[in-house]
Amino acid sequence: MNVLCDFHHTDLFRSFRSLFEKRLGLKVFRPVGLDWWDRGYFYHPESDYGRGCLTQASFHRGHLRDYDLSGPSHYPHGKDWREWSWITLEAASRKIDLVVSSHPANEDAFARFRREARPSARLIRYIGNEEEYPSPRSENLLCSNLKSFLLSKKKYHAIFFHPEIDTTVYNWTDPPRWDKPVVRTFLNYIYHGAPQSDKALYLSHRAALAGRAYFFTHGLGTPPPGVELDLDTPLWARLKLQYGDSFVMPDLLRSDGEPESHEEIGRLMKSTNLAWHVKTSDGYGYALHQLYACGRPVICHRKNYQGKTGGLLLKDKKTCVMIDGHPVEDLKKVLHYLRPSENERMSRNAREVFQRVVDYSSEAEAVRRFLERLR
Repeated sequence: MNVLCDFHHTDLFRSFRSLFEKRLGLKVFRPVGLDWWDRGYFYHPESDYGRGCLTQASFHRGHLRDYDLSGPSHYPHGKDWREWSWITLEAASRKIDLVVSSHPANEDAFARFRREARPSARLIRYIGNEEEYPSPRSENLLCSNLKSFLLSKKKYHAIFFHPEIDTTVYNWTDPPRWDKPVVRTFLNYIYHGAPQSDKALYLSHRAALAGRAYFFTHGLGTPPPGVELDLDTPLWARLKLQYGDSFVMPDLLRSDGEPESHEEIGRLMKSTNLAWHVKTSDGYGYALHQLYACGRPVICHRKNYQGKTGGLLLKDKKTCVMIDGHPVEDLKKVLHYLRPSENERMSRNAREVFQRVVDYSSEAEAVRRFLERLR
């Protein structure tokens, strides 16, 4: 069976390959060629980005670190993009059996492709982000957003699953024991004040922990110390302009800055005692699941993950530190769970809850049965 998937972001596309190709033995394709766009069979609300997703050439968007100019459309944090399979509109009209729309804006375009060019194919809507729900045209739902799944499962042919991460990269090691405990955040664009990240709260806790813990920032768009970065300025291009082509990012174990690869992210996560993860909007939560695969608990707001996929991992004082907006008490609580004995206990609990909640193998078999009964 041949599967057509659009491109929402790299980790999601990687997880589709893990599910459909590696576990179910299917073949995953990305559309290539601007005739997809011109015929109305592929759509993204940002036209430059949408057209870029239809070419194998790389392109820059926003302030993502442009470290790999040989990679195709959206920086992949890995070399597996070399394995991706691309398909033209003409070939897809003959070969595709299953069409998966992962971006809500593209559902109608992919439905039009199916209706006009490949009526024998079946259509699946993937739902992962916050506040994404089925449309009146949806029939089959592949959900990593628990809230949307629970609201939709009675009306639609739907299944819940966890998009797969690489557990050879994100895996257990004992939590670090430095001269001071280590707090890191991997929230994307927190340096630029992303709306889903409470930057003021992050800055206040970082200041309060100064001298008592190390606190490093590693989300996308984060420059190394001493570099000021304007909003929407490409990080790596800015560094090369300031320092030249020979610039090397400092050792991020003890410095702020954006990691270069999943391997580096995994290394930094494992060298963390608690991760700052106050995030007001999160559908599935790749970074959260990566941290828990490593056995690294998070600092989070009590209200932010209630009823959501990530909430299955979070139990206050056991697998995470939930703060409530009372600065003195919140700081005391964080410092308590940074104590070596308490931190190790919580870290082991975090790893255990990930192993109990996430089972990629059994979920893949459930998806196989789901595909056998598509509408």
